[in-house]
Amino acid sequence: MYDTSKQNIDPYTARIDYIAGLVTDMLEERVPSGERIWAASHLFGVADHAALLAGMRNQNIELAYIAGVMHDLYKFTTGNVERHAEEGAAFARPLLDKSGLFSSKEIETICGAIYFHSDKAHRHLPLDEILKDADVMQSVLSSGTRVVSKKQSERWKSLKKEFGFKL
Repeated sequence: MYDTSKQNIDPYTARIDYIAGLVTDMLEERVPSGERIWAASHLFGVADHAALLAGMRNQNIELAYIAGVMHDLYKFTTGNVERHAEEGAAFARPLLDKSGLFSSKEIETICGAIYFHSDKAHRHLPLDEILKDADVMQSVLSSGTRVVSKKQSERWKSLKKEFGFKL
C-alpha cells in the first residue's frame, strides 16, 4: 500500500495511489484468482476511461478515476450483483472516509456516481454520467467483438459521435 506519510508527496498522486492500492489489495484478498484479472482489468479500465472523459468534459479527473476504480468493487469482492450499484456506494463510503483523504463533499460525489452507474437510461450529475459512459466504453472496447447490449446502445451511440468512432 502507498505510504501517504512520506514527505514531498503530491496529494493528487497520493489519493489515487492509496485507493488503487486499496482496490488491488481487496481484489487480491477477496476475489478468486481466475476472476481477479477480469475484475482488475474492468475496474482500472473504467477508471482510465473516466479520467479521459472527465478531462474532455472539464470535470474533476481525480474523482472520476477514483469513482471508476471503485464502482464495481463491491460486486467483485462479494459476488453480489443484485443492487450492486447502490450497495457499492454504501460499501465505498466508509473506505473513503476511513482514509482521511477526502472531504465529505468529495465522498458524496464519488459515492453518488457509484450509486447511479447502473442506471444508464436516466441522466444525473456530470460525474455520474462520466462513470456511466466510462463503464460502457470499457465494456464495449475491451470485448474484442465490440458487443453492445441493449442497455448500453444509446450511450454507445452518443460516445461514438463524441469520439468520432467509426466502429
